[in-house]
Amino acid sequence: MEVLDRRKVITMIRRTLNFVDSRLVDHSTKVAFVLHDMLQTEGELSEEEQRKLRILALFHDVGAYRSEEIDKIVHFETKNVWAHSVNSYLFVSNFFSDELAKIVLYHHAYYNIDWHESDYVMQYSQLMHIADRICIWHDEIKGTKESLLESLSKFSGTTFSPYGVELFKRADKLYGTWEKLSDKNILDSFLQDEVLSSEEAEEYIYILVDSIDFRSRTTAIHTRSVMEIALEIANIMNLSNDTKKKIYYGALMHDLGKIATPLSILEKPGRLTDEEMEIMRQHVILSGKIIEGCVDDEIVKIAVRHHEKLNGKGYPLGIGEESLTVPERILAVADVLSALCMSRSYKEAYSKERTFGILKSMAESKDLDKDIVNIAFDNFENIIKKVALRVTPVQEKYENMQERFKAIMTQCMQKANQGSLLTNQ
Repeated sequence: MEVLDRRKVITMIRRTLNFVDSRLVDHSTKVAFVLHDMLQTEGELSEEEQRKLRILALFHDVGAYRSEEIDKIVHFETKNVWAHSVNSYLFVSNFFSDELAKIVLYHHAYYNIDWHESDYVMQYSQLMHIADRICIWHDEIKGTKESLLESLSKFSGTTFSPYGVELFKRADKLYGTWEKLSDKNILDSFLQDEVLSSEEAEEYIYILVDSIDFRSRTTAIHTRSVMEIALEIANIMNLSNDTKKKIYYGALMHDLGKIATPLSILEKPGRLTDEEMEIMRQHVILSGKIIEGCVDDEIVKIAVRHHEKLNGKGYPLGIGEESLTVPERILAVADVLSALCMSRSYKEAYSKERTFGILKSMAESKDLDKDIVNIAFDNFENIIKKVALRVTPVQEKYENMQERFKAIMTQCMQKANQGSLLTNQ
């Protein structure tokens, strides 16, 4: 297997997003599937253009990490679900063209509102809107095809595009789309042949990383800082390029499972309760489930074992020093060092002296590798200086997204409120 199997990145995306909420299991895939049939039926776009829209559909709810949003997403509501639409737009706009990203922004937009966007944006955002509602109707409302068609027709011209409604009806007749939504084998094989370029694979992984880290100001640069610290330590130790590549991906993916960790736990000031700690510990198991079979096995271990300890008192496996490799030990040190040197909701960044007082104590108790802790201590200023330069743009990107969110959210809500006066549901 390649270090990163580019044929399996789509699988990783699906697995990650499906951990957001059990009610959205396979939702993104199904939306992409319905959209695919509609685009095939339409026949106006090239295969490459259709491919981009299919992948875009996988990310249409990437900003829906807040449970209060999800409660509204799974119903036929549109005026109250703008937060996740705006968030999703901001995440994908860093990697897709703005015109494509706006399709995600407006995937809950009423048809009868003039959003002052291009015909392309509004046409395909409406198709995604309809595909999204069809999947919700199928999986959450559990309605029949007849009741679905009745509802789509009822709101055609107001909530939904008449063109999109008729296009789905044609697609369903041609491909049996509605019935296939119940066929797990068909859905599991969908997009399996999508082979991404190296650049796309990297970009889409970073969308996932950002969607998790940017949930909170205190974690905005966490993954990047852990990754950069680990790589700096690896450089100082003169590890091979192959090993450093595995450390890079292991660090990049080590916290993907936190997409399912409640913010109330991530941002809690002070010590977690036993119950909260158990929930927190699940993130490494979920990270393993997300990346298993998609990356080299060594990368899986590097990612999953960053909370293991040499004394065997870590998690999730409780293995000891005889089982922990150098890259796994490096990531464990980098994770702690990042946590201590970053500001958190419950503390300011620690000084070098206090940081290494804690690290030294952890090394003496064999929580961490003593030699790697010493390397980090001896090179602390140089490591932190380099890491700070590399993560500063990430912090700026986060702050920019927060400002853009406020502005775009205000605009969308104003338009949505206008639409609520025009549309009687």
